[in-house]
Amino acid sequence: MTRKDGQVRWIEVRTQEVPGPEPRRLVVGRDITSEKATADALTLSENRFQRLSEAGVLGMMVSDSTGQIREANQAFLDMIQYTRADLDAGALRWDLLTPPEWTAQSSRLTAELQSTSVLRPVEKEYLRKDGTRVPVLIASVALQPPLHLTLIVDQTERRAAELALRRSESLFRAILDTSPDVISLCAADTTVLYASAAAAWLAGVPLGELVGKRLLDLPMITDREAYLREWNRCLEQPGVTVRHQFSSRRASDGELRFVESIRTNHLEDPHIRGVVTVIRDLTEQHRLEEHLRQTQKMEAIGTLAGGVAHDFNNLLTVILGYSQGLMDSLPVGGESRADVEEIHRAGERASALTRQLLAFSRKQVLDPRVLDVRTTLAEVEKLVRRLVGEHIELVTDVADPLDRVTADPGQLTQVLMNLVVNARDAMPDGGTLTLTLRNAALTSEEVAGAPEARPGRYVLLSVRDTGAGMSAETRARVFEPFFTTKKGKGTGLGLATVFGIVRQSGGLVLVDSEEGRGSTFRVYLPATQEGATPRASAPTPVGEGGTETVLVVEDEAPVRALVAEVLRRRGYQVMVAASAGEGLILCERHAGPLHLMLTDVRMPHMSGRELVDRVAPLRPDMRVLYMSGYTEDEEVARQVAEGRAAFLAKPVTPEALVRRVRELLDAAPRSE
Repeated sequence: MTRKDGQVRWIEVRTQEVPGPEPRRLVVGRDITSEKATADALTLSENRFQRLSEAGVLGMMVSDSTGQIREANQAFLDMIQYTRADLDAGALRWDLLTPPEWTAQSSRLTAELQSTSVLRPVEKEYLRKDGTRVPVLIASVALQPPLHLTLIVDQTERRAAELALRRSESLFRAILDTSPDVISLCAADTTVLYASAAAAWLAGVPLGELVGKRLLDLPMITDREAYLREWNRCLEQPGVTVRHQFSSRRASDGELRFVESIRTNHLEDPHIRGVVTVIRDLTEQHRLEEHLRQTQKMEAIGTLAGGVAHDFNNLLTVILGYSQGLMDSLPVGGESRADVEEIHRAGERASALTRQLLAFSRKQVLDPRVLDVRTTLAEVEKLVRRLVGEHIELVTDVADPLDRVTADPGQLTQVLMNLVVNARDAMPDGGTLTLTLRNAALTSEEVAGAPEARPGRYVLLSVRDTGAGMSAETRARVFEPFFTTKKGKGTGLGLATVFGIVRQSGGLVLVDSEEGRGSTFRVYLPATQEGATPRASAPTPVGEGGTETVLVVEDEAPVRALVAEVLRRRGYQVMVAASAGEGLILCERHAGPLHLMLTDVRMPHMSGRELVDRVAPLRPDMRVLYMSGYTEDEEVARQVAEGRAAFLAKPVTPEALVRRVRELLDAAPRSE
């Protein structure tokens, strides 16, 4: 009913018959407005609970103290893959849904619920009807005894997301820790918040000693001012990548490393709040670049040295040739002959110097043969013992078996002698010199700095001394031409010559040395499985000449005149040409035989090798003797190696010239 003030009230009305002569009815009204409101609220709550129960948002069940499940919503039944018919049949019990390992925990949870009437949320697993498991989060509250209500949340998706997150984190960490680059996250004051595994190696300290420390407080930073300057530059540019190259020193061994940092300031990013840095170790790249610069410098010096040697050898050929002729014409013991002999000796010393220049510049023509290095070592060992003196102990350590190598025997001897002399000079007060021969193998990484060398089997010749050793600066320049630490006593070409010979032979030479700990030079020569080359027969006597026809092609007039005169004195018929073109004309027009063509290699307009190529079809039986101070022509070297031509290095002495010409003319006809 509605009251006068408009308020609606609920009235409960009861009627009762009143006895009496006239029918009367007693009406009693009771205000039940509050009770009606309570009942409506309860109905509303029940409806809401029913809708929540059936909405599938979370599972609900009612069970008793025996573990029997009395009621459950569809969400819970779907969760455990049972049907309502299973529920009505009484097939759902706690013990059927609980995995064996969870039984003890379930008992504790039941006891807690009975004692406190409330069970706080706890994670566990339920068994589905098919035996698989479902992870759940449950919470319970006691109802009217013996019943209690349990709310269940399916954790399958959350567990899957957590597993995916852990896998992603594991993968991310594996990638970071496998990367050779250091990846770190630092605070604005350079405090390390995170660092990948590579940081421990680069810094030379355990990773645990890096995290939580300020980079500027660590000893590995060599130039703190420059580092701080670049760090502040990064802080001033949020989101911008800043590169900075610097050096750091490893704490464990003091080794200096060259690195590049690539930083990005993410301090304003709420998900990062730090400076992300990638540090890349550039030490090997730095060494290779330095090696390349050194190689280019030495190549430039070598080219210059080769050019000088070529011109100088022409002059020496004339000096040695004519001085020899003068000596032969002067009486022994005379004053004039002594003067000429001194000139000749000076020429020979100059000739030795040019040979060193050519060896260093790798422009000499080698006479490679298959050698047993043990034989070479045995042949020079007595000379080496006399050379080093009694104050130095000589130790040889030769492996057996030992592979053979392909090398020029004379040049190999020079390598060995130069290294021995260098070791002797490093031990003026005595010491131990150890010569070692071993089989070895080099990988592609180990020969990366030597273009001539290839990975594979090598023979290692090691020369080790116990002398003063070298600093890093000296070690870096030890193979440079004209660089010496002997204070005016050396030419600076000994080790440069070793370097050139070994590299031209397809090998590799390395040096290990520290101050106060001696030096070890390691020469790697390519191994071969071929049989050793037979030793050469005794040289042809110098006095022999001949009557054959020889064509001399030489653009240097003094050299041309000297060679022609020497050969004519020995009885040869000599034709001369001042250029390759003139030599070609003579070959085409000469009606008689041409037994030998002696030609310079380097000439204007047409080289000696080009001349030989054009003449070969016209004179297939003609012998060829190249004569040059040096040559860069690979085809000439190939012809010499294959026996299709011979080579005579300038400066040429009359004896060597006559002997070589006679040897070629007396040789068996070559097979094509």
